[in-house]
Amino acid sequence: FELVSGKQISLGQQITYGPKVIKNFNDNTQDLVIQDQDHVLYLLNSDGEQVYTIPLSGPVISDAFQIDFFKNGKLQLLFATEEQIYAIDRLGNFLPGFPLSIP
Repeated sequence: FELVSGKQISLGQQITYGPKVIKNFNDNTQDLVIQDQDHVLYLLNSDGEQVYTIPLSGPVISDAFQIDFFKNGKLQLLFATEEQIYAIDRLGNFLPGFPLSIP
């Protein structure tokens, strides 16, 4: 992948979701959400640096949405796998009550 800055990144695994462009509320740049074949979710900033990686229960099956869970102007990521609904903050922490299991 080539980022806005012209940097390139390589994950070493096949991409199964993304890259999905999301807004970085801190500096109004664009970040990328990517999942690899091992079901690891990556958030990469516009400089190509990994902000976080999170192993998931399976492949992402929904779109990834940005929400303001705490109503404070900071955006979090909401998406689903077949087994769970995830809500993750900018630092890679799960929001209260997440992930939710899907019966």
